Amino acid sequence: MPRSLKKGPFIDLHLAKKQDLRYGENPHQKGALYVDTQPAEASVAFAQQLHGKELSYINLLDADGALNTVKEFDQPAACIVKHTTPCGCAVADDLPTAFGRAYDGDPLAAFGGIVALNKPIDLATAERIVAVDKLLEVIVAPQFADDALHLLRDPWKNVGLLAVGRMGTADRNEMHLHKIVGGYLVQERDLLGIDEPNWKVASERKPTEQEMRDLKFAWLVCKHTKSNAIVVCKDGMLLGAGAGQMDRPSAARIALGKAGDRSRGSVAASDAFFPFPDGPQLLLSAGATAIIQPGGAVRDQETIDAVNRAGAAMVLTGQRHFMH
Repeated sequence: MPRSLKKGPFIDLHLAKKQDLRYGENPHQKGALYVDTQPAEASVAFAQQLHGKELSYINLLDADGALNTVKEFDQPAACIVKHTTPCGCAVADDLPTAFGRAYDGDPLAAFGGIVALNKPIDLATAERIVAVDKLLEVIVAPQFADDALHLLRDPWKNVGLLAVGRMGTADRNEMHLHKIVGGYLVQERDLLGIDEPNWKVASERKPTEQEMRDLKFAWLVCKHTKSNAIVVCKDGMLLGAGAGQMDRPSAARIALGKAGDRSRGSVAASDAFFPFPDGPQLLLSAGATAIIQPGGAVRDQETIDAVNRAGAAMVLTGQRHFMH
């Protein structure tokens, strides 16, 4: 795997086939997993599968996305991913609560989802997971306690249980590759998290301490949500995600539709700037009290004015998090 974009005009890939996969993105496509050098951070490519059926291409792709999301948090965190986008994510003082809140964010979408947790799964967490009585394709965690493993194996003979070891530290030299026909697009990984010194409060009202905590959480979840992305969050919990949309108001409507009445008193994040105030106005009208977004649009002031009229708060990060 390339370690830098600055080391000459050629990239040599030396990958070893680790396993055949159940299939690719669809059953008519074959798939396999090839690996590079094992990284110091947790990786689903090098996970130990403790239980379940043979993994598919999508299983691993979604497991990687869920794991990358929970790596963002020091608190106990859980994330449920469907089609590479979080449909549930939460942090809490303990892991069972984090999982329960992640699941409650969108129980409908969680069916068949991929779950990642950033702390070892103990018996209490396993009991909370099996209590949902709904299919979860893969569960990823650093470790599984023996009694937790036994409990998870019992009801779900096909669910993949992946132990990835300690979270570790992200490798800032590893490049991200995306295959296109005839070539590869190569870029640095997006490892930028909370860069608060460069953030700017653009509204007349500053966010409260609770709003700022939720804005930080929402910003990190939005980072791992397919563009165009809007997320609605409250109390360290994802309430609704609008992902993969071609316009930002549609993403806002989807996120608000998922959140429903829970939007009152929530905060919202956008992965890129709002070109017009229509998206923010939807969020404010639904009850969002604070918004975080990169800023930088020609019509930023119109958006800021709408926020001020609503008595809400807005933070501009100066950085975007597109993900395709």
